Order: sequence, then C-alpha cells, then structure tokens
Amino acid sequence: MTTEAQMLTAVTAALRPLVGNRVYARTFLQPSGLPTWPAIRLSVVSATPYPDACDDGGDEGADFRLQIDVANAASAGETALQTLRAQVKAAMAALGAEYVWAGEFNDYDETTKTNRVALDYLVYLST
Repeated sequence: MTTEAQMLTAVTAALRPLVGNRVYARTFLQPSGLPTWPAIRLSVVSATPYPDACDDGGDEGADFRLQIDVANAASAGETALQTLRAQVKAAMAALGAEYVWAGEFNDYDETTKTNRVALDYLVYLST
C-alpha cells in the first residue's frame, strides 16, 4: 500500500528533472521569494478514504486528487510551456496506471508574469 507522503515523493522525484529540481508543495513562494521559472507546484486537492470493517482505511486505503501546476516565464513562449506540459504528462504516465489525467486548465498570472497549466490527476492508490 502507498500513503499520501509516498505518492508525493514519487511524483516529486519524477518531475524534478524536468524543471531543475524546482518542484514545490502547495506554494511557489519560497523563503527567498519566487523561484526561477520554470517550476512546478503540487497540491493534494482532496482525498477519498475507503473504510473497511476494521478502520477508516487511512492513507493506504485512499484515493487522491492531485493538482500539478506547471509555470513558465511568459517570455519563454507558449511552445515552451506546452513542451513542458507534455513532458510532465509523460512522466506521470510512467509512474503507472493508477495516475490518471483527469483534466486541465491554462492561465496567465499577471503578478509573476507566468503562463501556467494546471493538470488534474486522480490517483487510485486503493486499487
């Protein structure tokens, strides 16, 4: 069985080489300020536990919704962002069939001057 922490460790390890190790949990903002772009932010959006007769199932019995925010300097252009998006999707697919791409949206952040794509994944660890 895999826990939320183990899932996040695996995803982080898979994505770090794509952005020079700049993969962050929950926020892009770091003690030194905003990171160098490109960067990736991971957020667990929700967890669905599957209780059994003994207990609530815990992390080992849960499925997760994971949001992967990919950000790149707008000056790098749309092609660079879409190339990185494709690399992230390939890295996630390589983690296994339990990581299922469930949607995405694209955005521009005026404050950081970044183009972003938010990839939504359902992670079926309970199966």
